[in-house]
Amino acid sequence: MRGYAILCAALCAAPSFAATTLTNGTGDGKLTVTVANAGAYGSSAGAGSSDAIYDPVGATAPGQTTYESYVYLGFGGSRTNISLLNATVTASSATSVSSAFDYSGLSFTLVQSLSDLVNGGMQAGSLLTQTYSFTNTSANALTFDLVRYLDGDLYFNNTDLNDGGGRLVTSSGQEILFETDTAIGSADADTFIGIANEGGTSTGYEIASYSGLRSRIAGGSALANFVEGDGVDADQFVDSGNGYDVTLGLGRSFTIAAGASGTFTTQTIFGTGQPDQVVIPPTSDVPEPATWAMFIGGFGLVGSAMRRRRVSGVIFG
Repeated sequence: MRGYAILCAALCAAPSFAATTLTNGTGDGKLTVTVANAGAYGSSAGAGSSDAIYDPVGATAPGQTTYESYVYLGFGGSRTNISLLNATVTASSATSVSSAFDYSGLSFTLVQSLSDLVNGGMQAGSLLTQTYSFTNTSANALTFDLVRYLDGDLYFNNTDLNDGGGRLVTSSGQEILFETDTAIGSADADTFIGIANEGGTSTGYEIASYSGLRSRIAGGSALANFVEGDGVDADQFVDSGNGYDVTLGLGRSFTIAAGASGTFTTQTIFGTGQPDQVVIPPTSDVPEPATWAMFIGGFGLVGSAMRRRRVSGVIFG
């Protein structure tokens, strides 16, 4: 069925809109991704976007990570995939692109930027930050939710889609959803992708199998606050041996007065290490996206066999 979905995306999907390729270079921990002007990306996302190709820290070769990444917006009923809307680019560089679009009484500007993740002065991964700033141009207050959806496809340690993942809440209350290459625990080192949101009020999370979650999000269903495949240990991570084609959903709600503005930021972590060692600083504390990204305390535990390349910038850990 997934092969059919890819074929359909190529032949009968929405029109191909302009997109921008972002890259922070080549080598360990680096990423290259083509993002649609309104934020979609992935091997089957459409709108001119492409997969995010990540090079894990270590001997593993670069590979694909993402089938579909979207942002959905809803006013209480079904949700619209705003990351596939046609948007106009206003500025771009090798690591950042800015664009603008309007939808249903909201005027959006979107900044998508790619940053290095460093630990102890060494490259540890990459961070894609997508910040949607919006202004209510209507005459009335608007209440809506924004849901980040990610369907990752990780083949670094295996050739199937039996991935794992889970949910962690940091000591500061930050919520991060993960997809790992293998169904493991949060303290085990692996190649992973993770998502986190900022802005508004949390409306919950859900980790479930393809493609039911995407359909429920688009249809307007509430997120179930549930991790499929997590058994009696209730650690909010898919249990070993229970891997599947993992998808992630993470939501925020907003009420914006007429003429007022707000911001929704969604971040994607591409990393190699222990999920429970990841902490992303608030975007308001990040002075330069090219050098600030996140704290990762556990990448030194990945293994002495991993290749390391020194990078400039702020040292974390």
